[in-house]
Amino acid sequence: MIKRITILYIIFWSFSVNGQSYLVGDTLIVNALGGLNVRTQPNLSSEIVEKLNYGKKIIVESTPLPENNDTISNFVGNWIEVGIGNTSGYVFDSYLSQLPVFEFKQNTGSKCAMENILYYIHKLVKNYGIVDTTHYTNCSDGEGYFKMTIYELEDGHQYISSTGWEDYTDELQLVNIRNIEVVQIMRNAFQMCGELTENIEPLLSGKYKYINANIAFDPQCCGLRIRQYGDRVSIKVYGSDN
Repeated sequence: MIKRITILYIIFWSFSVNGQSYLVGDTLIVNALGGLNVRTQPNLSSEIVEKLNYGKKIIVESTPLPENNDTISNFVGNWIEVGIGNTSGYVFDSYLSQLPVFEFKQNTGSKCAMENILYYIHKLVKNYGIVDTTHYTNCSDGEGYFKMTIYELEDGHQYISSTGWEDYTDELQLVNIRNIEVVQIMRNAFQMCGELTENIEPLLSGKYKYINANIAFDPQCCGLRIRQYGDRVSIKVYGSDN
């Protein structure tokens, strides 16, 4: 019986590891499951003006300043001024994202987080849209068989799907995404599935400049790997039918 292995790579480019990859006037999305407080000043001691719900869209009104750097709940980020309708105030940008928020599809048991993360990635591919396709194959049958398709997406992103004799891979490459946004999405997936354990939570922290985390969905079959290479962050979901 052919053994099948699922591997998903997501590579993110950013000119700063945890730094700004957005501009004044950009629309960002609240990525904090419990909501995000808007404050009168760029600190936790100031008055709360409003609480923004998960998935709420805001407009960036200022770029981060060095004096506004902060660390909150092990996430390194910056306080920035944002606009919401007729209201403006300061929010912590580690809880903001250019990517759509993670939406829980269904609880599929022991592989809930893995399957929901894969669903989220495939949804991103559809959202961006395919503009060109390239096919490769080694023209081999049986053992040694390999086939790969590269999909060029809008905004310079790429989706790569390959199939081999005993494995297949799905790879998504995104451009100009902060790694902190990726970490938050992964945390939200585990939390919504009830799998954000005390062993997993420290691995999905935003305090590290370089990420290198290995998380087992199931020690016998599948897991998640998040690793940074220079200015790239690679997320790999792997699994087996055995």
